[in-house]
Amino acid sequence: MNKLFIIVLLCLVHSVKGQDSLLLKFVPLPNKIYKSQIDFRTKAQGKLERKTVGTGKFELSPTNLNVETVNTTESAMTTENEENNRIPYIWKFIHSNSFQKLNGKTSEIYTPLDGSTIYGFFDMTTAARKIDSVMNDELEFVEKLSLKNQLEQSHGENTYSDVPIAIGASFEKERFISIPVLGADDQEFIMTNRYTLKKIEKGIGYLESNISFRLKSPNNEIQVLPNTNGFGIMQFDTKNQCVINETSEYNIYVSFVEGENTLISQIWSKDSRTTKVQNKEFWK
Repeated sequence: MNKLFIIVLLCLVHSVKGQDSLLLKFVPLPNKIYKSQIDFRTKAQGKLERKTVGTGKFELSPTNLNVETVNTTESAMTTENEENNRIPYIWKFIHSNSFQKLNGKTSEIYTPLDGSTIYGFFDMTTAARKIDSVMNDELEFVEKLSLKNQLEQSHGENTYSDVPIAIGASFEKERFISIPVLGADDQEFIMTNRYTLKKIEKGIGYLESNISFRLKSPNNEIQVLPNTNGFGIMQFDTKNQCVINETSEYNIYVSFVEGENTLISQIWSKDSRTTKVQNKEFWK
């Protein structure tokens, strides 16, 4: 009787305590549909500083420059039955649009993902995403090959941590991001997210992140200023083993020096990614 009481008590304690850690790594499941929406918005504003003749001091030029970029992508990935440690999938990009506005003038940016359908499989032994073919009548062979390589390599971004993370613990993840810098075209930055697991509630892990930036290729002309900052949130579905929501917002302050002139840019950006997961047979 006492042994039975102890066992029941331990079970109750475990249920009250709940899950206190999770593995932040995307693991594909068979017969699922992952429907994703990605929105990436960037706005860069800059003012020119020039040296005043005879004083050597900088003055703020009234010249303003403004660049806005909007990228939106909607896709649906359908997985099939697992066989021989492989999960086949069909990944359809419903639309992928990109626009840029320079001082009020809008232009469309070409995106090879738009209208593409990807056929491939997840190799469960190596945790890799493989692509067999890219279907899009608008793309040349070289473009399809480039897209195939990019998508296979980007699968690593779905792994946030290789070991379980406890509530209250933090870890860092780096990724490359290309952002327009006024006066210097697009620049590659290393974006570092320092995530902290705040809680796990009803099968969802809630995380917050602080974001910092540095140039991928440092040089004497472009400097990331110390008032650069960023913040983000993330939700991880423990049942479906994937991120269902991640939003980040940040301000990057950059100086670009060219001769006697310095262009100071403030780059604001908001990145939002959402994923809905449902069993294939119930998807409407």
